[in-house]
Amino acid sequence: MPAKTDLLDHERAEEGFTLIELLVYMMLSLIVLVLVAGIFVNSLKAEGTVRTSTEASTAAQLVAQSVGRGARNASDFWHSNPGVTPEILIMRTVGSAATPTWYCEAWSYDSGDLRTMRSTGAIPHTQTSSSVLRWTLLASGAQPLFTSTVAEPVFKVANRQVELKFTVPTAVGQSVLINTSSTSRQPPSTTGAMPSC
Repeated sequence: MPAKTDLLDHERAEEGFTLIELLVYMMLSLIVLVLVAGIFVNSLKAEGTVRTSTEASTAAQLVAQSVGRGARNASDFWHSNPGVTPEILIMRTVGSAATPTWYCEAWSYDSGDLRTMRSTGAIPHTQTSSSVLRWTLLASGAQPLFTSTVAEPVFKVANRQVELKFTVPTAVGQSVLINTSSTSRQPPSTTGAMPSC
């Protein structure tokens, strides 16, 4: 016959957990789950912030590279009058192929959108908000810089140099600022050069 202590140990082993023990384990599990969920939610928010900031920065840099490349390879420039919507910048630029090919390239700013287009023929200087919608979108949400309460032009042309000034807002409230200039390395075109942009 087994000893009395052995029977008591055997009975306790079959009893399982008490209600108090189960409640304590459940509370501990709940605390761990809340901590893990909080870390997961914070990492998702941080990832979203980083993603939108990167998208804004990438779009702003894409515009700066596009306009800078065009300006360095341009022989002629045309810029719309101040206050005209959409704001248009047109350049006669040369490609980078072994045999130089000249074409017209244009950029527009209208209602936060920066767009571009390229053509082997002339680009009309009179563009409307609806006509530039067919152009390639480079960045959206862009805003011009302000001097006191007046918006500066996004594009400025002076002495064969193009200045580009705008911001692109991000989700965290910090804006990506682009304030750059590029100077033409091409001689001015001769009279009658084609295309006539």
